[in-house]
Amino acid sequence: MNLEISVLRSDGQRSYFESTTMRRSAVVGSIVIVAVATWLYWMASTTERRNADRIIEAIEQYRKTHHRLPNPGDHALMSSLGFELREGWHPDYEVGQKGRYRITIVEGFDGPYWTYDSNSRMWRKDSPIAGDLDKQKR
Repeated sequence: MNLEISVLRSDGQRSYFESTTMRRSAVVGSIVIVAVATWLYWMASTTERRNADRIIEAIEQYRKTHHRLPNPGDHALMSSLGFELREGWHPDYEVGQKGRYRITIVEGFDGPYWTYDSNSRMWRKDSPIAGDLDKQKR
């Protein structure tokens, strides 16, 4: 499909300069729109992870002080650590045995997911991790 935009001069001739300029403007405009959309998506993702990093710091401080992980059933405590109660805690918080926990941030309805594992102390971006937190090897 070859879409050509052209402008007719008063004498009925196509102006090559004007049609080329319009094409370039359309291409540049499209590139700018894609760049802005990508930047906004990246900023939203980065903001969620920064908030989750603050929560992780609060969890680690709580663990140092109380020698255990926070109980997800204690609503006041979870809110004070920075979690939001939506349909479950946001970000998602799972507690395993032996002081292990996992934080998951869902982007959109169906992923991708950012997952933080307290053993590796690293974020991973991938599909959801299924199964028991204590049986998984990371």
